[in-house]
Amino acid sequence: AVGSRAASSQGEEPPAEDMYATLGLRRGAEPEEIKAAYRRLAKQYHPDLNQGDPVAQAKFREVSHAHNTLLHVGLRRMYDLHLRRQEGMKRCEDLAAEEASRGFRGAVTMRRGAVPAVA
Repeated sequence: AVGSRAASSQGEEPPAEDMYATLGLRRGAEPEEIKAAYRRLAKQYHPDLNQGDPVAQAKFREVSHAHNTLLHVGLRRMYDLHLRRQEGMKRCEDLAAEEASRGFRGAVTMRRGAVPAVA
């Protein structure tokens, strides 16, 4: 799944929590907006301009990864689905916690990825 794979042996960084936020963009940003944000941030964090600064170099890799993912139609679609799934799971967990705190006996906690049984 997008966002859950470990860094590869080729030095690829794991994806940021929110690639849109990494580029300072709203979800649904147009390709031109993505390119402009990348150019601005790439100049700011480029390793040639920040020699010896590991934080800037890591940020440059993060910005590059977000740019490449969000400009690729298929990868962006998978990433957007991943974000929506995460948001849905968070809403379900919040609702279950709220119901449990009110003493609702029917509250069921589910593991991530579990499929509820149909009666």
